[in-house]
Amino acid sequence: MVRSAITRLYGPEVAELFQLDHADSASVDLPPASPIAPNSAILSVYPDHISDGGNTLEQLDAFLDERFASAFETLHILPFFPSTGDGGYAISDHKTVSSRYGTWREIRKLSARFRLIADLVLNHVSSSHAWVSRFLAGDAAFDDFFIELDPKTDLRAIERPPRDTPVLSPFKSSLGLRHLWTTFGPDQVDLNYQNPAVLHAIRDIAQSLASEGVSSLRLDAIAYVWKELGSSCANLPQAADVLRLLRAGLGADRPNLIAEVDAELQGHFLGKGGADFAFRFDLAPCLAHSLVTGKSDCFYRWISSNADVDFSRSILFLANHDSLYLRPQTPILDDKEVDDLVEVAIRVGCIPVARGDRIYQISGPLHLMFPGDFELVCGRIALAMFLLASLPGIPMVYLNTLLAAPLAALNSEEGPRSINRYKFGVAEIHHLLQSTCREKLLARVLGIFSSRRRMKSLAADRPLTPVSCTTNSIIFARGHHDERVYVVANLSASNKEEIYFPAPMVNLESGESVGRSVCLLPLQFGWFATENDA
Repeated sequence: MVRSAITRLYGPEVAELFQLDHADSASVDLPPASPIAPNSAILSVYPDHISDGGNTLEQLDAFLDERFASAFETLHILPFFPSTGDGGYAISDHKTVSSRYGTWREIRKLSARFRLIADLVLNHVSSSHAWVSRFLAGDAAFDDFFIELDPKTDLRAIERPPRDTPVLSPFKSSLGLRHLWTTFGPDQVDLNYQNPAVLHAIRDIAQSLASEGVSSLRLDAIAYVWKELGSSCANLPQAADVLRLLRAGLGADRPNLIAEVDAELQGHFLGKGGADFAFRFDLAPCLAHSLVTGKSDCFYRWISSNADVDFSRSILFLANHDSLYLRPQTPILDDKEVDDLVEVAIRVGCIPVARGDRIYQISGPLHLMFPGDFELVCGRIALAMFLLASLPGIPMVYLNTLLAAPLAALNSEEGPRSINRYKFGVAEIHHLLQSTCREKLLARVLGIFSSRRRMKSLAADRPLTPVSCTTNSIIFARGHHDERVYVVANLSASNKEEIYFPAPMVNLESGESVGRSVCLLPLQFGWFATENDA
């Protein structure tokens, strides 16, 4: 498999360059050295998320006390490298911790309490990266590291996230003006994976990160790494081959590989020898619609359509550091449901972003779109986190959702997504957590994820079974018949809901027997099991 991937990408004559003679029989099936457990949950943070200047990673470590460690086994630290923009994703040095944040010592210290995920930005580097400088200076060793094209080349077929910059950007070099491929903007220069030396260099970075205590790599923008003129240049089969070669080249002590791809492409990138996990982008818009409207139908539709899906290698989220993607691979919401969310988004200061004539994403904190006063918003956040924790797959939670963060200032260099990236001062967050509502929310959510770690029925690979829904309430089950947990929730902020069970039940949180029905107060939720299973 690996040798055939080499041949497809580079031809048989370069196979020996990869030193992968043993790969087809051994490396391709090697598990990660530190696998993500089925009952894990991931907390996603910026390296300066909690900061009063100085060593921000040290301040973050101090904030993430034992309550966080008991709730979240895994910590995703968003890019902590030197960077020139895009929220850290325009990396100028992959092997250094930015002096803005700290040193490798703090990364290794965090790895003693959490399994760490770091971003391996595969598609591009900062225009200030040494590789770009050496390319522009005419260094022969970097001659094919980037993609140079005539600016008149027809690139209309390519797909990329909404950007208002050209695909090709001009750079001054020792040989004059050169036009390089820049999918995400002129400060992020795409790498040329048709040169096998690029894959070697990226593999070296991955091994370096693993040696510093990183146990998982989020493969940022993996879908865009292979360019084929005349094609969409997105999600091509060759991109999956690049991933397979990266995995095989990492050997026995390799980290987990997490592909940033859409739900429909998981089979493509998660095939034998591919990534260990991939993201599910399709949950967020459906669950978001139900939480914003208080009506269960959209979320229940998602549950019903995914009842037979294997989620054991899926990472699910409601909100992340980017945006709410409304149309991941194919339309998930109908036009009216999209309009519902866009109308609310504009009203609260979030920013809808279009690709062509369709809304592609909404930038901004999703929880700001929840209706009601701050107490009701916190109630809906707790409900959202409970539902996420109750679904199959590995849940990932963005710290700003737990802390009910406000809207950040719009950064013109980073674009609309910047408004979802609020950072807290150390004194500020301690002051905010003196608020009974916010502290109660944090304690409630951390308690939910701590409980999830102990419940076999909520593991990533346990079955998902739709049971029933009303206009405002929902019931679904997790686990097998001999260990089944019933998940119930009332999405209404004003109405009580009577929930009916197929057998007498016990509330797993309180231990109280509730018979065959329970009355849920507005925004109330819970885990229940039959009296025999409890």
